[in-house]
Amino acid sequence: MSVIRSQTQPFSIIAAVGPTRTGKSSILGRAFLRGEHENLFETGNGIQSHTGGVWIASEPVVLTPPNGGPPVRVLLIDTEGFSGVGSVTSRTYEANLFGMVYLMSSAVIFNSMFPVDASIVERMNSYGRRTLDVIAELNDYDVALKRLTPKLVWSVQSFNLHNLYNSNMSAADLLGDLKNTSRRDPHAAAATGSYSPGSTIKSTAATAVLGGQSAAAASTFVLDTLFRSTELIPVRRPHSDDEVVANLGRYSSSVLSQAYLQDVARVRDATLDGILPAHHCRNQSRASIPLFPKRCGIETYTGAELVTALANWLRYGHVIDPSETDEALNATAALIEFEAEHDAWFQRECVKLVNLLRSRMQNGFDLLGSSANASAVHAKSEQALKQVLGFAKFLPRKAMARGVELSVFWHLPGKVATYIETATKQQVTQCTEELFQVKRNVEAMRNVAARAAMPTVQAPAGVPGEAMKMVRKSDAVTFEKATPQRLAKLRAHATRIQGDDVKLQQRIGKAHEECFVVFD
Repeated sequence: MSVIRSQTQPFSIIAAVGPTRTGKSSILGRAFLRGEHENLFETGNGIQSHTGGVWIASEPVVLTPPNGGPPVRVLLIDTEGFSGVGSVTSRTYEANLFGMVYLMSSAVIFNSMFPVDASIVERMNSYGRRTLDVIAELNDYDVALKRLTPKLVWSVQSFNLHNLYNSNMSAADLLGDLKNTSRRDPHAAAATGSYSPGSTIKSTAATAVLGGQSAAAASTFVLDTLFRSTELIPVRRPHSDDEVVANLGRYSSSVLSQAYLQDVARVRDATLDGILPAHHCRNQSRASIPLFPKRCGIETYTGAELVTALANWLRYGHVIDPSETDEALNATAALIEFEAEHDAWFQRECVKLVNLLRSRMQNGFDLLGSSANASAVHAKSEQALKQVLGFAKFLPRKAMARGVELSVFWHLPGKVATYIETATKQQVTQCTEELFQVKRNVEAMRNVAARAAMPTVQAPAGVPGEAMKMVRKSDAVTFEKATPQRLAKLRAHATRIQGDDVKLQQRIGKAHEECFVVFD
């Protein structure tokens, strides 16, 4: 926010959104920062999303529109990819992210991969519908933005132009056909007024949001309502080598395909052509000004003003994707069930390791025999523990492999994988602590048992009633006559032991280093 807040001169915002791992970060750098800073936005080289949340350049870049107009100061924004592998985002998160980016941007680049079909168009429509929901919510709180709508540039990467040539189509023809594939929103009744409480657009401003063409907008390309123009630009593959494409951030533009660089330049020109600064309509609080005016006098935002407006949009414009209202409940229940089942499974695995440790320690003790000293016992215990800990370190991998085989993983891959990773890390730590404790306990019991082995008791040669000192040797217990000094201590502390030889023998098994007894 500090970057935006610091702006005191007019500025525009260009943001890139779209599915994960489609090259949003790369195309921003190659299109608008060619040269030294073309890799300003870090790019990933795996299958998981690399960019998280929203990233903004630290200062505006000055760019010249293709029509020769005056230079414009542009802040570039990179966003987290939608529907990423291992992502913990949701459709609601993505919808609100798209909505906020739309409200603040002068132009939006929607980036996706070739081929394109009805599914990606429907996803774009879904983002558009949720953005209409956001605007309707803001209108209810009298904080809706009234401005001239931004531009939408749809870049389709790794495009095979021969598919267009073989169909005798242009990019504009393809865009037209894709728009025609748009299906009616299953929740579109909210926009026409025939809806029940709890439906998608609960705001009374729904009709105003859709500009009196609610029924038509609900069944066509919704983004045409939100953007003043939409242009699809095919972007060819940046390089023939898969390694270069996978690690694009490591390579300068000089080694990339000229066709790719030409297409990226077209994305830049289409985005900058006619771009407007961040603004709002003058007197936008007037009811006579529609939410999507075709024309109005504009007032540019200062950075501080836009930050204040954005804070209100975030506060009042949050919406929930309707597909997650029922699905979220089912998903939550499934996730809770999985977590409980995973925890129980891990506990069983830990019990197996504990039993294995006990077994291996006992086998080691048996090899030592009953006369082994404490050092030998400790060495065998450490050896057994090391072996079992070797099995324990594979539990996270085993847990993930097991999770992938469950159907819930493929319904909630990000959440399930995240839970397995975080929970297993903690559970391995707890199980390891338990193994160490079991090792200490078993080892201590073995040493006590060795010390408490019953020796032979030799009958004393003393006089009945006379205090005798019990002396324990390696294989026997003998009795010696107590010295006068020890007798004094005996009178203060000794315990008289009476009983037959069997009871005496049991007592001797619990004897300390020095003990006195008195025989009847």
